[in-house]
Amino acid sequence: MITTGSHLLTRALREEGVDTIFTLAGDHILPLLDLLSDEGFRLIDCRHEQAAVHMADAWGRITGRLGVCAFTTPGHANAIPGLVNALASESPVLNIAGSSDLRNYHRGIMQEIDQIGLARPATKGAWLVHDARRIPDMVATAVRTAFEGRRGPVHLTVPVDVQTQRMEEAEVRFFDAAGYRPQAPRPAASAQIDETLRLLRAAKRPLIVAGTPAAYGDWGPSLERLLEVTRLPLMTEEAARGIVSDEHPYCLGFFDLSQHQPANLIREADVVLLLGKLLDFTVGYGLPPILAQSAKLIQVDPSGVQVGRNRGVDVGIVGDVGPVAEQLAAAAAAHAWPERPWVERLRAARAAERARIEAFATDEAPLRSMFVHKTLAAILRPDDLLVFDGGDYAYHGRAYLPAPLPRSCDYLPNPVFLGQAVS
Repeated sequence: MITTGSHLLTRALREEGVDTIFTLAGDHILPLLDLLSDEGFRLIDCRHEQAAVHMADAWGRITGRLGVCAFTTPGHANAIPGLVNALASESPVLNIAGSSDLRNYHRGIMQEIDQIGLARPATKGAWLVHDARRIPDMVATAVRTAFEGRRGPVHLTVPVDVQTQRMEEAEVRFFDAAGYRPQAPRPAASAQIDETLRLLRAAKRPLIVAGTPAAYGDWGPSLERLLEVTRLPLMTEEAARGIVSDEHPYCLGFFDLSQHQPANLIREADVVLLLGKLLDFTVGYGLPPILAQSAKLIQVDPSGVQVGRNRGVDVGIVGDVGPVAEQLAAAAAAHAWPERPWVERLRAARAAERARIEAFATDEAPLRSMFVHKTLAAILRPDDLLVFDGGDYAYHGRAYLPAPLPRSCDYLPNPVFLGQAVS
């Protein structure tokens, strides 16, 4: 039976569980879009490619599934800023771009640009599909790259003549996503668990900070068990906001040194457990004065490249945050964990910070941003989803508004919207 490149790409996307694509139609992807429409995919046609990438980015972060966007050649150039953001926010996005016919590359074809070269700095990987028979394995490679380690966007350029290329189905081999995407959790070695607990039990001022990879799975219950067994304090940032509710007695809210003053007490912590938290600029690269030179550091991260980056760690675990937290909670249950005065100090600092920013929420002219956020807080439902625009105005809201549920509070550099949280 005869098939085409567009049929193969459509099937490959379906194999990955994709049913929604954010796009802006154009000549070089019409064969693919026509077929996707015929096959019942939901196509969300946008007014600008960068906005479409931001939508795919949000989709990937909120659902944990692959966000897909598709554009024509000049639209691909417009998409690059969105891919830069998706890379920074570690969102699993597949960006597909058409182009003029492959057989006339480098001859001055219509709208010819170096699409792979443009995409490479803004993605985890970028590839040109030069033969339709390679579509299944190249989609598999791209998606595996998007989800491996710390997540991020990837790019495929599929020229229009590759989309319309015809061949016998027997010439093509498809791949089961479960076969090439890791399914089993990646736990820590028992010796690493023992050493982590030894350090945490000896600590007087311990602190856990959870970052985006803590939200890669439905791991909130595992983190809650860890907190309730050990009575250790937690702060969360980025996509990890809400993985444990801000209302939990051992969750001290937003980890941000500039917008949430209690986070600055990390300077006094003697043991810090990083669950998917990067040793980046937000924590002074792990160096003094933000982290004391004498502080013991335990880092759990899905990417070995990030473990010990900028500062050596006392325990470095390459693994998935949820399974490792479950291991720690199970092993910790064999020990007594007294309530530390340090936790009460953090709670008092949080209460003082709440009172401080509440004082800015006054009804006066010119309008204060905190008054807007306070007004908004009064009408929010527990399962509402908040997406913040960039800048100080949004930062104030991130500090003021709580994150009660997983994936209910996140940050994007573009439009703000409210909607129901996606499970």
